[in-house]
Amino acid sequence: MHSVDTKSRFLELRAKGWSLARIAAQIEVSQRTLVDWNAQHHAELQSLRALEVEALEEKILTTHEHQLACLTRSLERIEDELAQRKYDCESTRDLFHLAALVRDQIRKTRSSPVSPWDTAPESIEPDEE
Repeated sequence: MHSVDTKSRFLELRAKGWSLARIAAQIEVSQRTLVDWNAQHHAELQSLRALEVEALEEKILTTHEHQLACLTRSLERIEDELAQRKYDCESTRDLFHLAALVRDQIRKTRSSPVSPWDTAPESIEPDEE
């Protein structure tokens, strides 16, 4: 018989998308046992997986918002500097170019946040032997 801690570890790793083979090696339980546990705890695993996806989405959204904030601050500094410059300086042209690049990056970042499903982990359905 396996301990409650071992089963809990299985559920945790499976919810994170680990394969049964990888879990078997990690917790030293046979794949056949893990196939049985996977079937027995299917509904619980679905719920845990949904929580994992939600946490991943939140992390991605936070990172995305942070990136937008940093880009926006950079653009504001560039535009402040441009406002103080004369337009006949060559470096002014470079600043205009830099501002355009940052604006473009902000536009791209706003329109295409990364989805956790772009690199989805393995299914939590039973593996075939």
